[in-house]
Amino acid sequence: RSERAEEAKEMGWSPQLAKLAETLEREGAKRGRPRRRHETIRDFTRALADEALPDPRLVDVGEMLSASLFGPAEFSNDAYAWARSVIDDAVAANPIPSLIDRFPRGKRDGQPAPAG
Repeated sequence: RSERAEEAKEMGWSPQLAKLAETLEREGAKRGRPRRRHETIRDFTRALADEALPDPRLVDVGEMLSASLFGPAEFSNDAYAWARSVIDDAVAANPIPSLIDRFPRGKRDGQPAPAG
């Protein structure tokens, strides 16, 4: 469990909402975009939608999470299911690049990639 997850528990967040936030953080970090220490969930999901998990619906997920975590808005079971499906879709559509994809050695002829 992350330090933020412990903070969420202390702040009284529902386990469902904390799990969504934790999943977003974990999947963003796996794709090279961790959540910055003082970054809001709204700003983080906006950044994910632009970079690591390009799905514009993540912006709406962030808005809903922020409103429910820090405001009077309720997060219904239907809203949770929708947010979960958006996150699952974004993760499935944007697999973590393999080491081979990130560090290509050149053509498949065994020659190293050109320097520079």
